[in-house]
Amino acid sequence: MNLSKIAGAAAGAVLAAGAAGVLAMPSASATPGSCSDGGTGRASTWVVCTSGTGSYYAHVQCADQVHGYSGWYNGSTVGIGSRSSVTCPLQGGVQWSVISVFSYEA
Repeated sequence: MNLSKIAGAAAGAVLAAGAAGVLAMPSASATPGSCSDGGTGRASTWVVCTSGTGSYYAHVQCADQVHGYSGWYNGSTVGIGSRSSVTCPLQGGVQWSVISVFSYEA
């Protein structure tokens, strides 16, 4: 085999390996952005994200201010521009209230 055929075969192998590497790369993750929420201090709240891609949900901490209990609750998973809402529980005659609100990428 002459030198030019060897060089051509080596170049072809390098290109094939490079193309395989490009195909195997993971895709970019979807990221919602420009998120806002309905605030704290009430029985329910919401999260809405108006930019980016993908889906998200509201993640809310609710608290029983009378007995000192708290827990985390999730809203439904929604797409960009839709609201994910959460209502805190009514337990033992006490309506829990929202004390913190987050949005999480689904």
